[in-house]
Amino acid sequence: MLMPAPKTNNYEWFEREIKPHEPELRGFINKHVSELTDVDDVLQETYRRLFRVKEQKPIHYPRGLLFTIAKNITRDLFRRKLTAKTFPVEDIEIYDLEDDDHLHERISRIDELDILKEAIDTLPKRCQAVFVLRKFEQLTYKEIAERMNISVNTVEVQLRKGLKRCHQYFVEKGIV
Repeated sequence: MLMPAPKTNNYEWFEREIKPHEPELRGFINKHVSELTDVDDVLQETYRRLFRVKEQKPIHYPRGLLFTIAKNITRDLFRRKLTAKTFPVEDIEIYDLEDDDHLHERISRIDELDILKEAIDTLPKRCQAVFVLRKFEQLTYKEIAERMNISVNTVEVQLRKGLKRCHQYFVEKGIV
């Protein structure tokens, strides 16, 4: 009678397949998140999602999946930071305002991001998705086409449409 091969436990699998990639993964995460984000938190979330996938199906290329998950988490963090519009006024202390020579530049950047987000929000959904994938996630036209299941030509058309509409939005707001 043939016995099924024993399943390796998660600890052994992790030590053999995942742990050797941790230094490279840490570098990757550190490169893609701001100094305000804890690399260990992103690393832990990456491992959590990896094990969730492992519970559902076998993982044939653990390194590739590991880095894909980390990339998606860092993109999610970036998107959240991009869409975060407000901060509590009580967090601003008066003496910081007087001492900060670059405060007006930071406020200007926040205003610009708010206006850009408003412009992007006015785009049709597919155009918006293409625009965000290209401009913020820096995917290639081919990667966007594959992810959205559309042609590269459609990606180009949607991106041109998005750029044109955002420019028009800026003109209407008197920014350009």
